[in-house]
Amino acid sequence: MAQRPPAPPAAAQPPAKKSRRLPLLLLLLVIVAGTAGGGWYYYHYRHSHATPVAKVKKPLYVKLDTFTVNLVADHADQYLQAGIVLQAVDEKSVDRIKLYMPAIRNHLLLLLSSQHASDLTPVAGKQKLMDEILAAARAAVPGPQPNHGIDGIYFSSFVIQ
Repeated sequence: MAQRPPAPPAAAQPPAKKSRRLPLLLLLLVIVAGTAGGGWYYYHYRHSHATPVAKVKKPLYVKLDTFTVNLVADHADQYLQAGIVLQAVDEKSVDRIKLYMPAIRNHLLLLLSSQHASDLTPVAGKQKLMDEILAAARAAVPGPQPNHGIDGIYFSSFVIQ
């Protein structure tokens, strides 16, 4: 007897197509949730940690002419050449400083010419001189404020010869 060739399997069904919608839907859901979470975090962080913006005042400076004075002689003639800048509180103080400039310069010339070169060489000596200059400048400018309109002083140059 002749054998018959095996019959092909009965209508084999192709494998079921996997839906491509589910992964795309999940990806879209993750993107939307991430964007919403990031937006919430940014909004919450920005508003809860925001520092109030303080209005920064522009500093006002009044540059004095360079001072050149003889220092108290320790052993030889020595000179100090110093550039000094005053920091004013406001525009009214700038005008007041300019008005009393001759008195300020007089006080500072007397103060600077009474210094010893050996005292001014270290940084601590220069800082002490800055404090004395500030006090002398404030003393020369009358005013109701405790600092007489002068916030601070700065050296723009400082040379001892």
